[in-house]
Amino acid sequence: MAKKTKQEPGAELRMQLESITLFPVQSSNLESIGYVSVARMMIVRFKNGRTYLYPAVPEELFNNFLAAESKGTFFHQNIKGKYAGLAGEIVDKKGGNNGKEKKTS
Repeated sequence: MAKKTKQEPGAELRMQLESITLFPVQSSNLESIGYVSVARMMIVRFKNGRTYLYPAVPEELFNNFLAAESKGTFFHQNIKGKYAGLAGEIVDKKGGNNGKEKKTS
């Protein structure tokens, strides 16, 4: 019988965050967006270099965001002010920055 390996709490989420792919988007303000399904967390990176993590976002909302003709309009109508964002930095598959997180609105 194979021995089970004990995984530390949050290990699966950390692995997904470390390997996330951010999709470049056409927008005057947004640079890229991504989603972590196990955490229901959306990631939005702005052209000014700031990255926000939005927990508790349904995957359907992210898919609609990705498909929206105007990403900026979709963001302002459906995400900003409706989901609490955590400001910080993440590393995507192409590189990026690690940094601290702080709660914002």
